Amino acid sequence: MKRYIVKFEEIRHYEMVVDAWDEESAIRHARTGPENPVWVNVDLQNFRAEAITGEAA
Repeated sequence: MKRYIVKFEEIRHYEMVVDAWDEESAIRHARTGPENPVWVNVDLQNFRAEAITGEAA
């Protein structure tokens, strides 16, 4: 059995409600506004494994 280092990315998903006249201003307000986004999900993606020296315990 070998030992591996596994690397991956955590992609967090948020959403927030903002008042705006159109989509462009809604996005701009979400990026700069004081409201706190709500966490809705986390995905783990792009897994990669690299063998390292040594045996598994």
